[in-house]
Amino acid sequence: MSASTVGVRELRQNLSRYLGVTRDEVETWLAGVALVPMGDVILSAAEAVSPAFGATLDAIHLATALQLAAEGHVASIMTFDARLTEGAREHGLETIAPS
Repeated sequence: MSASTVGVRELRQNLSRYLGVTRDEVETWLAGVALVPMGDVILSAAEAVSPAFGATLDAIHLATALQLAAEGHVASIMTFDARLTEGAREHGLETIAPS
């Protein structure tokens, strides 16, 4: 599994805040996640990715997923966000909504 460094930061914050997952539990889960640095290539792609996002982080998440998909590393993304789901599907990525 792969995730952007910004996505991992969001996971740490949101899993604890909204779901009550302990930091140790989050870190155990993240131990198996390959981190993708958020560099200039991703940021440039996020500026141009469709659909246009109001939230910069959503555009970064989608641009990261698209880069990973182009490299053959992922075929789907996990998200609760309806707009991000729409964008992923527009680009042919399967989406998974955790329960």
